[in-house]
Amino acid sequence: MKKPNNLRELYLEKELTRKELSELFGISSRTVGNWLKDSRIKKTGNIPSNLKELYCSKKLSQEQIAKVFQVSQQTVGHWLRKRGIKSRPFAGKGPEHSQWKGGKLVDKRTGRVRVYCPNHRRTNKRKNKVFRAILVWEKTHKKRLPPGYIIHHKDCNPGNDHPSNLQKITPSKHRELHIGMKKNARARNSS
Repeated sequence: MKKPNNLRELYLEKELTRKELSELFGISSRTVGNWLKDSRIKKTGNIPSNLKELYCSKKLSQEQIAKVFQVSQQTVGHWLRKRGIKSRPFAGKGPEHSQWKGGKLVDKRTGRVRVYCPNHRRTNKRKNKVFRAILVWEKTHKKRLPPGYIIHHKDCNPGNDHPSNLQKITPSKHRELHIGMKKNARARNSS
């Protein structure tokens, strides 16, 4: 088959891929590659022709486009830069973020669970998370945890936020309680 005159237009302006051109002309992708080489048309890679439509018109995220084409998110970013398409600004926090995983965080050191709750008065302002035990206690008692109080886990398992395991207590009483528990444990171990 003879090389078409509009190859440059199809490849660079209409942004058809080598695969799409090979299907259009009923030839192999290798032949299309040879045509491009003979015509001194630089390869654009296999950037999908509908990339701009997906990203700009349909407002798919880079992560969503990566899943569609089974490539990495970095590859999609590379494609966008190569096509001169500006990346959209940061998606936002919490559920609006592209890498949202549900908003639950378990502290590796203490085992306490924090959940995303940006409007709660006891929220860690930097990460917008609050201890799940506080939310469970407040929901169970249908009132806010009063200022100057914390939540104690009766079974000493900070991951067990069942309502029956939670107790409202002042920090000083909480320290006394745990000091007493440690003394009792030592006394049991020494006898």
